[in-house]
Amino acid sequence: MTRFLVLAALFFATGAIAEEPKGEYVFVPDTKRLVGISRDNGIIIGTLDADGEFHQTMKIESENPKVPFIVYNGPSFDGLNRSFVTPRKVYELRSGMLIPGTMGPSGLFVPEEDGKIIKFSNYKYGPDARHIWNLPGRFVLKKK
Repeated sequence: MTRFLVLAALFFATGAIAEEPKGEYVFVPDTKRLVGISRDNGIIIGTLDADGEFHQTMKIESENPKVPFIVYNGPSFDGLNRSFVTPRKVYELRSGMLIPGTMGPSGLFVPEEDGKIIKFSNYKYGPDARHIWNLPGRFVLKKK
């Protein structure tokens, strides 16, 4: 599957998260999926390792920084740091620990000064849980 035109402003600015059913979720790692991170006037694309570290494989830049359109002809990817109109509280995964902070319109993670760091293994995912912006996989509803 390829994307021929990515409307970067729309892709990263919506911040829309689909409604998810309530229940127990399990983490399914996926360190092979392509992800994109919005930076300056472009998007860097790569993968996340098991610790949430980003490994860049390519960079796409807008030819005109004032125009939010980026022409891209390549494999599809998941956007990670969508620029939200209002700041959103998120976690950042680092070596098995979750650091609380905020993701804002700039697309940069800002850690909370006195935020409580928790182990990833203690994180309970659900529709109302704080999002992990650099999650190397996804949570799926546990089957009964």
